[in-house]
Amino acid sequence: MTRETEPEELDKLQRRKLELEVETHALEREKDTESKERLREARKAIAEVEEKLQPLRAAYENEKRRGEEINEMRKKLDELRVKVEDAERR
Repeated sequence: MTRETEPEELDKLQRRKLELEVETHALEREKDTESKERLREARKAIAEVEEKLQPLRAAYENEKRRGEEINEMRKKLDELRVKVEDAERR
């Protein structure tokens, strides 16, 4: 069985990263000191989120791939069963 949707934690982190990227993009246009400091903080937060995302993505992709492999094996098994039944009828 493949997982149709991403785990909630992975989804939340990806959304947070997107929010930070949008904020970073807006702050890049600002020239005041406060905005520049917030920009540094936002970039740091993006790096932290990405660090958390990497192992979660890898685990999700691995789980998804294994599920696809299982489904493919089930399909092949069903095809072989049909061939066996067909051969037995003959």
